[in-house]
Amino acid sequence: MCPQLSAKTHIVIGLAPKDAQDRYHADDMSATTRYPDEHTLLTVCHSQSIELLKRNLAPGGILAASPGPRASKRGYTAIFGRDAAVCAIGMALSGDESLARAAAAGLHTLAEHQ
Repeated sequence: MCPQLSAKTHIVIGLAPKDAQDRYHADDMSATTRYPDEHTLLTVCHSQSIELLKRNLAPGGILAASPGPRASKRGYTAIFGRDAAVCAIGMALSGDESLARAAAAGLHTLAEHQ
């Protein structure tokens, strides 16, 4: 964790109201993470986004949520058209070749089922 900096030189993320924590079942959304500058924040967010996209890949495209009992119960372990299309843009521009290929596969799946 970076040392405390003035409000003008750092970005704080990770704060959410209690009801959002319950709704999204976050491990610890109340934890505060401080980054010294926007570049560091963007680097961390990019890396974590790539990891999440890779975890949520399925043969037909990107899943609406990470697989698990809660997601299955709510029907979120499926490919949602709007979400898959938006994710495909990020995947194609991510710089990761496997995600770019998966984006194309997901768009083909959407086209087949429209």
